[in-house]
Amino acid sequence: MKKKIILTLAVMALLVCALAVSISAASQSYASFEVVKNDGTRLTVYTVGIKDLGNGQIYLSEVAYTEAPVDSEGTYAALDWSTVEEIDFTVTALYHYNSSKDTYTQYAGGTNGNANGNVTVLKGWTNASTFNSVKRLVTGNAYGFGTGLLKGWQGIETVVFSYPCKTISDDFLMNSSVKNLVFDENCQITRCYNNPFANCDNLVSVEIPDSFTYLGNSGLFSGCDNLESVKWPSNCPAIPGAAFSDCKKLKFEIPDYITEIKGTAFNGCLSITSVVIPSTVTSIGYNAFSRCSNLTSVVFEEGCSITVLNAHTFDGCAFSEIKLPNTVKQFKQNVFAGNPNLKVVNLGASVIDFNYDGNKAASLNCSSIEELYLPATFVSTAVRSYIFGSDVKPNDFKNLH
Repeated sequence: MKKKIILTLAVMALLVCALAVSISAASQSYASFEVVKNDGTRLTVYTVGIKDLGNGQIYLSEVAYTEAPVDSEGTYAALDWSTVEEIDFTVTALYHYNSSKDTYTQYAGGTNGNANGNVTVLKGWTNASTFNSVKRLVTGNAYGFGTGLLKGWQGIETVVFSYPCKTISDDFLMNSSVKNLVFDENCQITRCYNNPFANCDNLVSVEIPDSFTYLGNSGLFSGCDNLESVKWPSNCPAIPGAAFSDCKKLKFEIPDYITEIKGTAFNGCLSITSVVIPSTVTSIGYNAFSRCSNLTSVVFEEGCSITVLNAHTFDGCAFSEIKLPNTVKQFKQNVFAGNPNLKVVNLGASVIDFNYDGNKAASLNCSSIEELYLPATFVSTAVRSYIFGSDVKPNDFKNLH
C-alpha cells in the first residue's frame, strides 16, 4: 500500500510538472493561418517563435505546426513545407500574449490597429528555398506585407490580392517566379513601393486596378523580360522611374491621364516602336526612352506643355525625324545621342537654354542630323556652334533654319 501511494504521488508530480511546462511555454504570442497541401487537404497552421509588436503586426517564422503550439519544443509535428502548395491569409489571426495580465488579445479582421484589427505580416520567411513548393498565396486578412517577404521565391505562380490588403512593400516579389498577379473584385490596395515585381521573368500581362493611387518611385516591373502588356490605373498620373526598364517585350500606349514620365521609365524597351506623348504630360525624366532601339516614331500631341528635355531622353532610338513642342525652353545634353537614323529635328519656338559642358556633353551630339530647325533667337554661328558637339558643326548641315 505504501508503494502504491508513493507511485501515485510521483505520477501526480510529473503531471503537475508537465502542466507547468505547457502553461509557461504556451504563454507566448503566436499566429495562425491556413495552408493547402498538394493533396488538397486544408490545414490551419500555427507559427511560434514570432516577434509580436503587440498591435496586430508580426514577424513570421518559417517554423509552423499543424496544431496550436503548447510548448517551445514543438510537441506537435512541424509542418513539412515541401507538401504545401498554397498559403491563405484569409483567416489569419494573431494571438498576442500580455505577460502582465496573463491574457491573449486576438487580432483578425476589422480595422487595423485595434483588438479586432487585421494582421500585418511585416517580414520573415527569409529562406526562400523553404517555400519552393508553394505555388499560390492569398493575401486575405493580411493588411500589409513587409519588405521582400516573397523575394526570390522560385515556385510561386499566383498571388491573389484581396480585401483588406492595403499596401505592397518594397521588393515584395522581386526575383520570384510569379506568373499571375490577381486583384480580386474587392481589392482595395492603394499603394505599392519600390521594385515590388522587378525581375519577375514569368509575368506576361498585368491589369492594375484603379484603386491604386501610388506605384512607388522606381522599379515597378523593371527587368521583367517577358512582360508584354500592362493596364495602367487611372488614379496614377505618374509613371515611376525605371517602371519598365529592360522590359524587352513590352508594348505600351501612354494613357491620356499621365502627367509625368520619370527617368528611365522605358529605358531598353526593345518592342516599343512608336510613342505618342499625350498633351497632359508636363515632364519627361532623363533616359526615359533611352536604348529603345526600335523606336521609329515619336509624336508630341498638340497642347503638350513640356518645358525641359532632360539628358539622354531619346538616346539610342531609331526615329528619323522629330518635332518638339513649342513650350520646350531648356534642352539638356545628349538628348538624341546614338541615333544613327535621325535626319530632321525641329526644336520648336521657345528654346532659350542649352546645357553644355565643354563640348563633352553637347545637347544634340548626333552626327546624322541633316536638317535642323532652331528658334529665331539662335541666329549667330557662335551660339549655334556649341549645340552640336565637338565633331558636329553647323556647316555639316544641308539645311539650318
